[in-house]
Amino acid sequence: MRRLVTSLLLACAVVFPALRCPAPVPAIPLLDWSGPTNSLALTNAYFLYTTSTDCAVTNFTGTMANRGQWATLMVSNSAGSAKTVRVTASGARFIGGATTNAQSVGAGKCHVISIIANGTGAKCVATAVEP
Repeated sequence: MRRLVTSLLLACAVVFPALRCPAPVPAIPLLDWSGPTNSLALTNAYFLYTTSTDCAVTNFTGTMANRGQWATLMVSNSAGSAKTVRVTASGARFIGGATTNAQSVGAGKCHVISIIANGTGAKCVATAVEP
């Protein structure tokens, strides 16, 4: 999982070269996300959420002018069937394999969403679903 998160952060660095993407280190906070449908705070932290229903990130909070902010959300599907994870926040720009705001997450699988905002309103979103 850590290698996947690192790859997603590096992918965002290609889109926003002026933004320094932090490498994951043990000192980065690991917090609970208050889903299944809620905002995601770009507070330079990892968020975890276990779901049995569809989920949606509806907004990004915590962005600051002239300062890069990021967050990584890891959603684990505890249901016996696939669930959909959506990012409906305004201004989200998707890169990588996910060019849509909705991703299907299989039963017992994990979905990772990494968001980086460059301080001027542009937001890069990279997603990956566990195979």
